[in-house]
Amino acid sequence: MTGNVVPSPLFQMTRVRQMTNADWKAVRASPGPWADFETDKFMLTVPRSWIYTMEDPTMLMTTYDTTMDGVAEMFGFTISKRNRKVLYLMPDLHI
Repeated sequence: MTGNVVPSPLFQMTRVRQMTNADWKAVRASPGPWADFETDKFMLTVPRSWIYTMEDPTMLMTTYDTTMDGVAEMFGFTISKRNRKVLYLMPDLHI
């Protein structure tokens, strides 16, 4: 890499990119300070120190997607009328 870019851990389960748990294990030790998790419905950014032992982000993101479907339904948003991302969460900023 050039330009002083520091890679961060990133896990994506989107229409554009489908990562596996093996892909995750290859990038989770990246030196950036934040780890990002993204699906078509949810995005999560946490400090990298929180994810060192995470083995199965696929299960986590599948659970969040199911939850976001429930949230959208609860508020009366049909799948065709809701925003692409239902929730973007940065929990350390709320603590």
